[in-house]
Order: sequence, then structure tokens, then C-alpha cells
Amino acid sequence: MGNYPALLHGLLRSPTPTAGRCAAPPCARYCVHMSKSEPTIGVRALRARLSAYVREAARGKTVTISDRRRQPIARLVPVARSADDEVLDRLAARGVLQRGIGKPVPKPIRPRKTRRKLSDLVIEDRG
Repeated sequence: MGNYPALLHGLLRSPTPTAGRCAAPPCARYCVHMSKSEPTIGVRALRARLSAYVREAARGKTVTISDRRRQPIARLVPVARSADDEVLDRLAARGVLQRGIGKPVPKPIRPRKTRRKLSDLVIEDRG
């Protein structure tokens, strides 16, 4: 216990710059390292802002999802483009095909034109 303050003082004190060593104290180096890593979010935060995290993944960022103990349990990553997508893009650029956007719009269903009404057929059947 007697060496604890000296040890703490050594960690908080900035080391003298030498070749190959960082001039920042170890705690600052750790903070810089952690700021560069991918964001880690809890399940509750993910549920609250899911669309924002999906947009981040679409931009190419990876989001790590953690449990209550901050242990990683899942990862939200961007989808890699497949070779089929590249072929379709080349064909669309040449004008061979047109890439669709969104859901296809169904054609409206027109009722058949019959000579007799359905109600007349029902009455005749019951008759």
C-alpha cells in the first residue's frame, strides 16, 4: 500500500520522450485507442435509435452491440457488394437493363365484364 501513490504518480506523470515511445501518459494513449475503435452500444440504445445505427452501417461503419456487462454479443456490419451487383451495374450502364427502385407497383385488377350480375346468378341458384 505504501508504494501505491508512487505507482499512481508514475502513471499520471508524462514520461520523458524517447525514441519509439509516445510522450502521452498511458491513460491518454488508452483513451486515444478506445476513441478509434468501433462504437459499442447496449441493446436498449440500439432499440431506441435503430434507424440511426442502420444508417451508420449503410455508410460503411461497424457497430458492436453489447449486453449489460458491456460484453460484445453481436455486430452490425455493412453488406459487401456481390459480384452479381457489379454485373447488373455494368449492364445498366450499357442500357441493357434498368435497375428497379423500391417495390414493384401491381397492375390494377379490372373486373370482368359479364352479361349477368352475380346477384341474379345467386337468386337463380336458390330459386
